Amino acid sequence: MLIRIVAILGSLGLMASTMAQNQIQVDAIVGATDTFALQQYAPIIANRMQSDLLLAQQWALQNGYPAVQPTANGGMVKVWRPLRDDFYEYMGTDNAISVRTVSTDAVRFGGSLNLDLTGAGYTVRIWDEGMVFNHQEYPGRAVIGGIGDMGTMVSDHATHVSGTLISSGNIVPASKGMAPLGRVGFETIDFDIAEMINGASAGLFLSNHSYSVRMGWRIVGNTWYWEGDVTVSPTEDYRFGFYDGPSRDFDFVAFHAPYHLIVKSAGNNRQDIGPPPGGFHLVQIGGQLVGSNSIRNPDGP
Repeated sequence: MLIRIVAILGSLGLMASTMAQNQIQVDAIVGATDTFALQQYAPIIANRMQSDLLLAQQWALQNGYPAVQPTANGGMVKVWRPLRDDFYEYMGTDNAISVRTVSTDAVRFGGSLNLDLTGAGYTVRIWDEGMVFNHQEYPGRAVIGGIGDMGTMVSDHATHVSGTLISSGNIVPASKGMAPLGRVGFETIDFDIAEMINGASAGLFLSNHSYSVRMGWRIVGNTWYWEGDVTVSPTEDYRFGFYDGPSRDFDFVAFHAPYHLIVKSAGNNRQDIGPPPGGFHLVQIGGQLVGSNSIRNPDGP
């Protein structure tokens, strides 16, 4: 999970321990938001996302492929959308990094910078794979009732991300989160942009997205998958750094809702090197997952 902690805790001075988001601030955020442009686009993208997800799920069902696959870190990978009739893209949750590595402990209450930031009175919306468990480190601060689809299953990954953000550290001090008095609300990944638009139109100022499109290599169990498009390149996934439709959609929200800070994962791809050269893996060719022993580039150094 890519966390821009300084931006999260310092954005607009909104995380001071003596402050809470009030209606005046909400009204100011809404006043600076182009709600007309957002609401004009909302039904268009909602319909497109629903159609894309349905087509992707139908492709998986018709070919006997799992629509959702668990990962070793308690997350998931799911078929997400078609890039064309014979090539489908997968989305997956990403690993969380340590709060300490981004110096959160320096800006929290009692930290070395004497900023005493706590997140009290603020809610971060997270888009993830499911519902958040009411954990002992943040009892009552996982908000039920939200902007969109919350899902029906409790998610270990979403619960872990919530702990990274708002854990009090009262039970396990080392687990103390970035905003230990804050709250989280939660939605599922499936219709993220459409739901973000609705949230931003109502004054939502901060959202977290600990998931990314699967590119290059990924592994499920002991099986490697290569997610590149062999019709473009048989060795390198062209989508690394590629400005695609979802990238544009996130920019659209950011442009028209300038006080909505979007914290988005860039992925964990540098960890994925694939099997040994010539090793067996699965790859999409002609709309089918087929076995291959072709040599392809690792994702990272």
